[in-house]
Amino acid sequence: MSHPVNEFAGVPVVIFCGGNGIFIDGSGTRRNKSLVPVAQEPMVAHVIRIYLRVGFRTFVLAAGYQYETLLASLKSGYASMPDATNPALLHATVDGVACSIQVVNTGEIAPTGERLKACGPYLKNQPWFCVTYSDTLSDVNLADMCQFHKHHGKVATLLAAQYPTRFRILGIRGGESEVRGFSKHPVLRGEPINGGFYFFSRRIFDDHFLEGSGVVLEDAVLDRLAAARELMAYPYVGAWQNLDAERDLVPLTGIANSLRQL
Repeated sequence: MSHPVNEFAGVPVVIFCGGNGIFIDGSGTRRNKSLVPVAQEPMVAHVIRIYLRVGFRTFVLAAGYQYETLLASLKSGYASMPDATNPALLHATVDGVACSIQVVNTGEIAPTGERLKACGPYLKNQPWFCVTYSDTLSDVNLADMCQFHKHHGKVATLLAAQYPTRFRILGIRGGESEVRGFSKHPVLRGEPINGGFYFFSRRIFDDHFLEGSGVVLEDAVLDRLAAARELMAYPYVGAWQNLDAERDLVPLTGIANSLRQL
C-alpha cells in the first residue's frame, strides 16, 4: 500500500460519526455505526483508510451518540499517543501510516449541517475540505474526484454512485395481474444516488449555504447549492455500500478487505 506525500496531507476530512446508531447485534442496544465491526475493525477505520491511500492525513470526526465510546475505541486501537493539551486529538497510526484524528462532540441529536458547522473551527481556514459518513465504504479513487472538483471551480462536488436495487423484477404483462415469472437477475441498476463522499470549497461557510438552525446537509444545504448552480456530481460505477442493516455487512466486508490490499 503506497502513501504518496502530496497536496492532500493537510486537507481536513470531516467524517460524520454522530448518528443515533443501529440495532444490529441482537443486544437490543443501538450501536454507533462508526463502531460496528467490519472485517475485525470498526467501520470508521475503513473509511479513514479510503482517504489514507491517496494521501489524506488529517481527520475530524463529528461525533455525538456514544462519543466517549468512539474516542476510547480509537485511543485503544489506533492512537500512538494523545495530545497533551487536547485529549480528543489523537496522534494515530492506521496501516503504519501516521495521521491526526480530532474527535469533536457535536451533540447527541444534531443534524448533519449543524455537525459540519461545529467542525468549522478545526478546518483551519483551508480553501477546500472533504466530508463523508462513517457508515459508507467505496473503492472510489478520491484523487481523481478531487481533480474533478478543482477543475470545475464550484463550491461542492458529490459522488454520484450507482446502487443496485435489492429486488427481482416481476414478470407481469401490461394490464394483467398474473405473475409469469421473475427476472433471472436479482438486482437492477437504478438511477445515480448521492454516494455520500463530498468535496467542499470554504465558500460553503462564507456564502451562507449552511445558514439557519437545524439545517440538514443532505436536504436544505444541497438544495441551496443546486439552486445556486454550485453543485457538481462525480459519476462513479464501482464498489459502494452503506450500512443500514445486518445484510449489508457481507458487501461491506468485501470492500473493506479490498481496501486493505491497496
